[in-house]
Amino acid sequence: MFLMTSKNIVQLEHFSFIYCVERSVKDGRYMNWEACFQKTGFDSKSVIDCYNSGCGIKLELQYKAKTEALQPPHLYVPWVVVNGKPLYEDYENFEHYICKAYGGAPPRACEGLLTISKNTISKEEEPFCLVEGRNSSSTTKRRHQKEDLHS
Repeated sequence: MFLMTSKNIVQLEHFSFIYCVERSVKDGRYMNWEACFQKTGFDSKSVIDCYNSGCGIKLELQYKAKTEALQPPHLYVPWVVVNGKPLYEDYENFEHYICKAYGGAPPRACEGLLTISKNTISKEEEPFCLVEGRNSSSTTKRRHQKEDLHS
């Protein structure tokens, strides 16, 4: 919940703080998350105030509703969507899809990103977490992937 709070307050400015907290949790140091304030120089007051006021719970419920409203429903995390189309397992190439979807003249940041090799889509080991309760085979996901990504 406090991650939702910190993301709402600072958006992308303090990614290092969010990364530190998530890494602490992943490494089994859940109770040490507050050390990330000192480690990253991030001001704790706004996050702690939001966390203690119940604002964090409200934010978490808002993000939950947005996630549950996704069509098609998300199957795993991360679930990246560009212009309403999920990228499925090809989420690591999200820059390509953003540049492809861009409506005007492509910015310099898109140079070299407008083409993608089809062999980058299929991977032996998928680095994602399946959503509990979702029953979907790789075949089904890949079928949707071909329909959505290359249309």
